[in-house]
Amino acid sequence: MGIQKKFLLLLLAWGAPMAFSQSLDLSLNAEQSRAILEGGISYDILRYPTDVSFDYPEGHLSFNVPLDLTTSQFEMPLEGVDSSFAPRIGARQKVNFSFRINVPMLGGVVSYSQTENVNFGFNMNLGSIIGMDTVTPMEDMGNLTLSLKGAINAPIRYRMGWRTQTFGYAFKPTKNMVLAFNLHKHLFELDANGIVNTNILGNVGIDISNPAISKDLGINYSENDVFGQVRGNFSGSAWSPAFGLKWWRLTATARLGVNTKVKGHFLMKWKLPFFIDPNPKSFKVEEDQLLITDIPQDDSGNVNVSELMNKMQTLEGKLDRAETDSFKIDTKTDLEFSIPSGYTLSFDLIRDHLSFSYTYVRGAISAYHQDEQGVTDLNLGFEVNHVMLMNLSLFRANLTVGAFVIDFYEMNKKNWLSESAGIDILGGVPVPVLNLSTTIGGAARILLELDILPIPAGKTGIVYYF
Repeated sequence: MGIQKKFLLLLLAWGAPMAFSQSLDLSLNAEQSRAILEGGISYDILRYPTDVSFDYPEGHLSFNVPLDLTTSQFEMPLEGVDSSFAPRIGARQKVNFSFRINVPMLGGVVSYSQTENVNFGFNMNLGSIIGMDTVTPMEDMGNLTLSLKGAINAPIRYRMGWRTQTFGYAFKPTKNMVLAFNLHKHLFELDANGIVNTNILGNVGIDISNPAISKDLGINYSENDVFGQVRGNFSGSAWSPAFGLKWWRLTATARLGVNTKVKGHFLMKWKLPFFIDPNPKSFKVEEDQLLITDIPQDDSGNVNVSELMNKMQTLEGKLDRAETDSFKIDTKTDLEFSIPSGYTLSFDLIRDHLSFSYTYVRGAISAYHQDEQGVTDLNLGFEVNHVMLMNLSLFRANLTVGAFVIDFYEMNKKNWLSESAGIDILGGVPVPVLNLSTTIGGAARILLELDILPIPAGKTGIVYYF
């Protein structure tokens, strides 16, 4: 995503790094540019394994209510780009189904569930018309000119999913005690697909007054000359257990984490004009490859016409051939994916009405990847910890209030959120939690749930008591 975005910005700010710089007369039409972030999170995997009925079977089916928000007034301050650049940006909540059934049998309760824990997607299309005309004066010599017209179209799609199948069993060794064991099968998948099609027309020129030399060179790069591709997929699975103990008004839960290797491949390649460095770590316009800013002079300080014409002929040959430079990453090494362990202690202050819980999380939800040469090209993770919640239940209404701390790291930059926000409490940035829910009906009940904080979301479903 970032690489293609940088490519667009470089096209927009083409002449910015010239030795004799001036403000560009830039006109950008971004009506075709849009970005949609899709996301869905289900917290059903965090339910207590001991929270089952020993009296009757029950089934749960729930899903997020899709929400869609799109705007054309998104502010994007970009260096070298005028204020008219306003792509359409939006957010859409994914459905994220969750299914669970509990059946009293075998001296206890047997459970089975399928939960879409996390579904994230990013659909982007960078589609714009580029218009650029600039004249840069050279002291006592003349002018350099650059004119570009073109279009860019880059549809790109990213998706990440984490689903869980859970097999559980709970029983009562004594009247006031419940023991439970869950076995989770985690299914992971990440994929990316994208292309970059570009057409660039224009000219670069030089106009020297003494001696009188004027030369214009055409620039013509079609989508057959300049293109890019991103393609990748990683998928795999892993097992992890969870244990629960409920005694009197105390409930203890341990969810063990997992570290697994996910197999797949990733391909990133493109061809760019020769005057752009294609390496994503040093992505930039190499102005000396396109503009002759260093005018050769003889010992008397006059323009060396012969050497200047040689430079112009060399540049003309590269432009006539639509010469390009390329970059490619093609890796099939495994990606490491980690899920942290979590330990929860809950106390019912007023049985079935008011409870408090605390969860300590050890580790991070993280992904790590090295290429065939052992170079780390992916290292990121989310750290969520110290989850403190109060749950109030009255009749069929439930209110959950609380907070947790969160942080994020990427490559060598640790504690990204807390350092950026200037807040560090218990190792992260505090985030509030506020949730409301209720059920309507008899044996078959409709679930209505609203997440207000930290991320607004609606949820509904059916709870059926057999």
